[in-house]
Amino acid sequence: MMTILKMVMMIMTMTTTTTLTMTMMMIMMMMRRRRRRRRRRRRRRRRRRRRRRRRRRRRRRRRRRRRRRRRRTTTTTTTTTTTTMMIR
Repeated sequence: MMTILKMVMMIMTMTTTTTLTMTMMMIMMMMRRRRRRRRRRRRRRRRRRRRRRRRRRRRRRRRRRRRRRRRRTTTTTTTTTTTTMMIR
């Protein structure tokens, strides 16, 4: 519910169509990342035996994702970066 409210707030704040599309794309990506994280946390709790092996793999994946985020923020406009910071 909170994410939907944020979506509405973003639309209200942004005026131009170009910035709106950029913000919508950024929000969609954030939503997907959050869903994946939640699922992974549940899997960890269920399977206790294979914790050590999977943790190592996940750490590598997380590092790659963080690098991608930094690249995106640099490419996008200043307005989109400020709005993403507000969401966080």
